[in-house]
Amino acid sequence: MSFQFNSTTLADLSVVGVYGRRGLGFAQLRFSVKFTFSTFTPRDVLIHDIRLRVDVSKSNGSSAVFLGIADTESAWSFKTSEYSQQETNIFDLNLSEGQLAILEEFRDGHGLRFSLTASAFADRSQERVMQQDQIHRDVSLSDWVSILKELGGPEYFVVAIPIPTAKDDALNTAMQKIKKAHGELLNGNYETCVADCRIALESARKVAPTEAARGVPAVRRYMDGKMSMTKLERELLLEEAGMHYCHLALHASTDGTVEVFSRDDAQMILSIASTVIGATRRRL
Repeated sequence: MSFQFNSTTLADLSVVGVYGRRGLGFAQLRFSVKFTFSTFTPRDVLIHDIRLRVDVSKSNGSSAVFLGIADTESAWSFKTSEYSQQETNIFDLNLSEGQLAILEEFRDGHGLRFSLTASAFADRSQERVMQQDQIHRDVSLSDWVSILKELGGPEYFVVAIPIPTAKDDALNTAMQKIKKAHGELLNGNYETCVADCRIALESARKVAPTEAARGVPAVRRYMDGKMSMTKLERELLLEEAGMHYCHLALHASTDGTVEVFSRDDAQMILSIASTVIGATRRRL
């Protein structure tokens, strides 16, 4: 991407990095932008009043929404010359506490894609040309976690959840449902994710009837003597709790209401179901 002056390239623009900085009652997203000039640049063109319009979208391809205007900390301009050169500066976008919270809600567990529309004036002699170009920067989930720490926002653990795999073994149906549940989580269909986890757990239980028969006794053991429970009994208790939790994704409650599940709910139950089914497979 570049700035142009009378059909000649002035500067190529690229994003070097995205960072965070904490202030008193606000936070700043910081975009490091590099301007690269070649020896073919027209000499003595003054570029000034540079600013960035920042739009943001989720990494899943959602539509971009306006986030704010980013400026440099102090007035900044530069003049072209016959020599190639590079200029890098930081553009700061102020975010209020509420705006950062809304951004996190908007992100919904995904990475982010920032679309930066750079604008400036380019002057030479009596001629002024308005400059505008757009550059993009993708920020992965793990990178955003680091930026959030710099912003002083909520912290997240980026934990890989192993999804059991199978070819033709007895747990194949359960494992395929878990994979589908994972896809529903990524697509934001949280009720469907939880419902698929319930079916996966039920399928796995039917494959292991001996263990399934101990599910209810494991609950009783917890009530009567939880400290003496074996590891297997505790695992079966976790499975029973997971199935009970998922029940409301498939059925209305006793008063007829329908439960709504969040991303945190779906992520929690997907972790439990994946772990329980993986452990069941190892024992078959």
